This record gives sequence, C-alpha cells and structure tokens, in this order.
Amino acid sequence: MSYKRTSIKSLFFISAGLLALPNPGLHSGAGQVQAAERSKSPASHQLADLNQSFIQVAGSAASSVVTIYTESWLNRPPVFPSDFFGTSAGEKGRSVNNSRPTLSGLGSGVIVGADGYILTNSHVIEGVDSVSIMTSDKRKIPARVVGTDPRADIAVLKVDVSGLKPIKIGDSNRLRVGEWVLAIGSPIRENLSNTVSRGIVSASGGSGSGSAGYDDMIQTDAAINPGNSGGALVNINGELVGISTAVTNRVAGFESIGFAVPSNTANRVLREILEKGTVSRGYLGLALTDIDENLARGLHMRTREGVMVEKVVERGPAARAGLMGGDVIFEFNSRKVSSAAELRDLIASQSPGSSATILASRDGVPRNITARIENLPDKPGTVAELSTGADSNLLGFRFSKLDAQLAEQLHKNADSRRVIVTAVLASSPASAAGLRPGDFVLSVDRKRVTSVSAFEDAIKGKKRGDTMLLLIERGWSRLYCSFKL
Repeated sequence: MSYKRTSIKSLFFISAGLLALPNPGLHSGAGQVQAAERSKSPASHQLADLNQSFIQVAGSAASSVVTIYTESWLNRPPVFPSDFFGTSAGEKGRSVNNSRPTLSGLGSGVIVGADGYILTNSHVIEGVDSVSIMTSDKRKIPARVVGTDPRADIAVLKVDVSGLKPIKIGDSNRLRVGEWVLAIGSPIRENLSNTVSRGIVSASGGSGSGSAGYDDMIQTDAAINPGNSGGALVNINGELVGISTAVTNRVAGFESIGFAVPSNTANRVLREILEKGTVSRGYLGLALTDIDENLARGLHMRTREGVMVEKVVERGPAARAGLMGGDVIFEFNSRKVSSAAELRDLIASQSPGSSATILASRDGVPRNITARIENLPDKPGTVAELSTGADSNLLGFRFSKLDAQLAEQLHKNADSRRVIVTAVLASSPASAAGLRPGDFVLSVDRKRVTSVSAFEDAIKGKKRGDTMLLLIERGWSRLYCSFKL
C-alpha cells in the first residue's frame, strides 16, 4: 500500500512540476494561440488553404447560378388538386385563375452574360409554356427562350434585367481526372437553391462520341440531384467547366455518378445561337482515341503525339477522303492536336460544306488528306417523329427496333435486333436521368437486350416506384442511365 501511495504522489508532483515550469510564451491566451499555430504541420496549413479556396469559390460562383421555374399548361378540363398528389419531386400541379391546370417544374441555370443571357439544359425547358428565374438575391424574373440544342442538351435563356453577375467560362479541355470540382444548383426543391456539393472529375472526354464530341460528358462524383439540371460545375478557380445534366442513382452496388456538358460545348452552342439562331456541327465520321504510352510503343512512336483513328464510318466523309482505322492525325487545318477531345471539338466547330486539311500518318508514312466537312446526322427531333414503337406511360419513353425504314432516315445500317429510343416524355424520370431519343438500349437491369421482345421480357413485372437501370449506347460511348418508374 505504501508503494502505491508513493507512486501516486510521485506522479502527481511530476505532473504538477511540469505544469509549473516557467514558460513566458504561455502566460497569455495569445501566446497559447501562437504556440498552437507554430505547432501546425505544413499539411495542416495546406488543408486550411484548400478549405478556404472551396469557401471562396462557392461564394463567388453561387451568385451566378439561378433557379429556373417552368410551367406547362395541361390540355384537359380543370381537376381537383388531389389528382396531382402522385407527381414526382420538383413538380406539382396547380390551376391558373382556377380554370387552367398547369404542371410546374424546377431546374437550374448559369448566368453567362451581364446582359441577361443564361445557360441551362434543353430538357429543363422542353415543351414548357412559361419560364422564370430566381437569382441568388431572391429576385424572380420572367425569362424567354432564345434557342435550344437538344443534342447537346443546352438551352439559352434571356432576362431583361441589369446587375447580374456572369460566371467566367473555363476551358473544359484542360480538365484532368482527379481534379476538384463543385456542383452548384437547386436540387430537389425550391428551398435548397444554391446548394453546393464537392467531388472530383471521375472521367472526361475519352469515352464520348467520336463523331462530334457533343456526346462527350464530364463524369463526376459530386452530388447531382433532380433540380440540379442546368446548374454549374466549376473548378477550383471558380470557372465554369460544365453544365450539370444527368445522374445515375445508387443502384446495383455503385454510387451516384453525375454528368455535365463540357463548358466548351455549351459555350459553342451559346455563340452559334446568338450569332445564327441555330446550331450546326461539322462531321467526319471518326472514332478517335488518345495515344498513351502503350499505344505509342505499339505504333513505334518515339513520343505521344497526335490522335489515333479507331474507326471510320463506312461511306462517311472521312472514309471517302481516304482515312482509315489505325491512322494517326497530327494536325487539323494546320493546328497541332494532342487529344481526341480537342480534335472532336475542332471538327464539330467547322461549318458543314467546308474543307479541312489533315496531316496524318499510316505505318509511319506521312499523308496530307483533304476532307469535306458534312453536317452531323442523327438529329434527335427527327428520331422522335419516326417509328411509333411500343408506348408506355410507365417507362416515360418509346422504343422501336431499328428496321430498314428507320435506319434509312437515321443514316444507319438496319439491324432489327437493336432497340432504339424514339421519343422521351418531357418531365419524365427517364428524361431527368438523361435518356435521349436516338439512344440504343443494350441492357436492362444488367440483362442483355438483343431484340424488342427481349427488352419487353426484361421489363415484365415492372411497376410504379421500381428502379430501372439501362445501359445505353450513344454514338461510340456507353453509359448507365438509372431512374425510378
């Protein structure tokens, strides 16, 4: 017992002695703070700086993001409000002057001009009868639609008001996988406007459509929810690098993945709509890929220069000009190209009917090729008006087999085994998830689809509230599209 008491006393006095050691630097609260600051590691300072950067970027960019309100007039007699209780989140029915029922929607937009121009998704305002916006300082302003480009899923709005703060538009081609991004928008409902979520760029550019680059999407794990459509995806410098457009929900074991239209695509659409009132795209019919170290080694290249041609569309403009799969393109109209995304953007920016000079090589032998640029085919508006296919209010979209008649109008090879989306119902969960006319359905809930009958078998038993996971093909890209019925 004596030993234990001595030990306790010894410990106490040692502790007391340590506390009593003279240290002038700790005699005041200010001195304690200074000592604590000095004890911070360089890593702590870096994290604090990064945290402050996020705060500044969110505060600055959020003032350029608006909430978009839409109304669609329903062509049917007045009904009781209880008829609308089943509408999806972000939408509700109401009656104008107690006589004309409407369907209301919610989305997001980004101010890109101090003179009142705003970018959003075309599916946010598709088929609506009125549009208005709410600014970050709570001003609700009527807006008009200047123009839309459904293929790029971009629309341009205009409000007649001053004092708006436009966002700075960045270069989406400079984005790198792993780069921090913030998604800003109005998810789910009105009182969540200017919500900010953080993530990284998960993938960019390389998995998109080789034909024009307008189907290329920035993939991110930043949370993008219904209502975020049309909102801003910004980099750490506060620059707009994308317009949020779609998300796959957590299903079948994977987390939510968001997609955004690259800012270069959105900016090009903006310029063309303002200058010409419509959007045209150059087309060569090429599938392109970046040249990595392994590919360069296989091609016996000393450096990773140029862009490789993966495929050439049969009888397309590139094929007629003499380009072949395996060719490496180094220059386009005397401009050096170093990435597939860059080359796709250059092709898409050309006027249909113009000529392009291409410096390429085949088996190490340089070739100068002249190709005639054509207008990009497969317009979604044309697809939606073709074959009626099977109709289902439950699905929110219509589909058909790719028969000879449909294939001819789409400039594709007929294949009755392929299932193509011919129309998507505006404001449906399928539309909100990003499904578009012209998409090919490859699988349903991870079950392969090889015919319309196989598709119909895969959806048997589906009911309202069930989740559907589609693997779709768009151009040369494949992506998942998930939504609740």
